Amino acid sequence: MGQWHDTCNVIRCQARASRREIMLFDPFDSHDQHLVCADRLANICADLAVRCRRPPTSTRNRPAAPISTWRNVENECCALRNFQLRPEAASVIIGTASSQLPVCPRKTRSIPRQTSPPTMFRSLVQSMSRGLHTTATALQASAAPTTPAAAAASAAVSGATQRAGSIAIKKGMTAIWDPWGVRVPVTLLQLDSVYVTQVKTPETDGYYGVQVGAGLAKPHRAGKSVVAHCAKASAPPLKEFAEFKVTPDALLPAGHQLTAAHYQVGQFIDVRGVTVGKGFQGVMKRWGFKGQPATHGVSVTHRSLGSTGQCQDPGRVFKGKKMAGHMGAKYRTTLNLQIVKIDHDNNVLYVKGGVPGHDNAFITIRDAVKQYNKTSGPVPTADKAKTGAELLEKQGSDPYLRYESA
Repeated sequence: MGQWHDTCNVIRCQARASRREIMLFDPFDSHDQHLVCADRLANICADLAVRCRRPPTSTRNRPAAPISTWRNVENECCALRNFQLRPEAASVIIGTASSQLPVCPRKTRSIPRQTSPPTMFRSLVQSMSRGLHTTATALQASAAPTTPAAAAASAAVSGATQRAGSIAIKKGMTAIWDPWGVRVPVTLLQLDSVYVTQVKTPETDGYYGVQVGAGLAKPHRAGKSVVAHCAKASAPPLKEFAEFKVTPDALLPAGHQLTAAHYQVGQFIDVRGVTVGKGFQGVMKRWGFKGQPATHGVSVTHRSLGSTGQCQDPGRVFKGKKMAGHMGAKYRTTLNLQIVKIDHDNNVLYVKGGVPGHDNAFITIRDAVKQYNKTSGPVPTADKAKTGAELLEKQGSDPYLRYESA
């Protein structure tokens, strides 16, 4: 019983700590209800433990709790989704509920019959914490000014900005030479008619996000719903759509067109596309098997996979065994590709390296997640259009000096 009271005290302490952080960026104290809601949840959990008086026996002998109490806990967890809660409180609740929470009555509509009380309460807390992971850094970003210059300055301090991505068309591969004279293989990605088609806000969707569309479509071939959806955002009918979660300082208005100026030379990006389909392939091409020997008794099975299992025990083939089958045509993401050149006149990005997908395929682009806060474009996007071409400047020392020293 003492563990439940300790949990209640921890919830209150974490709530007050998070409230102090909120007060740093919210001087009007509009989140005062957060502390009240957390206290109500703590009191209900303590009342639940006191009423049930769980004896130190097995799970089967635990008494059932009143249905109304369980519904109060569920309602308070749902109400807490509108406020900020530190993730430490969620972990404490989950750890304590796994061993202390009594049996839930089965005759209730809000809780499934097959769901055990710890599983039900854990799912409630996890769903609650997913919407409440905004810390003081994110709050500072949400309170940033809306002007592009002020938002960029605030994002540089907080490091919490998440910009909108875009959709590009893969035009193929070529090669360019950098200022040192080194040949660099690049992939050309063209931003063809990229528009913001929908803006997601907490008031309408529960989070901040931007839906982006690309590729002009003929109105008579696009569906009526697509034409109406794009017309609502003052955009032409588009072929491909993608959604990106953003921070409040990186929101873009509906109907805004994204160009190559959304990125900058030297920036690292992540690209995602569907790989080239290879059809049904054998194990040597699909998985890199070496195959069977060319001689010594092997006949007509030089490229076969060989044995696929053991003996009578286990008497089956394990799931996930590498065998012949369909190869390619899957979504794959390539991380940390650098933009070495930007052609603003044609809205083309020259990306170093290969990109998954065939020519003329749609590719999703986002800022590199593993290069977080190191290189990024303008926030929320470029203030004005650019012309001409930009090339990556000289970096480091001359790579050919090592041959001269040798």
